[in-house]
Amino acid sequence: MKMVHNGIEYGVMQVIGEVCWILRAMGMTNDEIADAMDGWNLKMKAFLLEITSEVLRAKDDDGSELLDHVLDVAGAKGTGAGTVVSALDLGQSVNILAAGVAARFLIMGALDHGNDFCRAMLELVRAHNLSDRI
Repeated sequence: MKMVHNGIEYGVMQVIGEVCWILRAMGMTNDEIADAMDGWNLKMKAFLLEITSEVLRAKDDDGSELLDHVLDVAGAKGTGAGTVVSALDLGQSVNILAAGVAARFLIMGALDHGNDFCRAMLELVRAHNLSDRI
């Protein structure tokens, strides 16, 4: 049960992360994104939205945005990947969970050429002016 709980959190964190990137691409500041999340959380009462809002608002000792100083690294115990494998063994599609696990692997450097993949995707976005459409 704990493995499934952690796997679901991977998926939820993936969605929250993607929403943050979209809102940043639209020009919103961390504080504005936190305000939006606080509004959504009035009804949802979601712990992960609450702590994301707190992290978005956090400031470093010099007053700068703490999030800008956080390294893009993560660890994993395998519970997210285990949830995906178990779901697939049961014939169930868990696309969001799988995306969360894949993102975690990319950050951990567990996939070969992960940074090359990210750079290639960024170049693709730039080449097609997709960032203007977000």
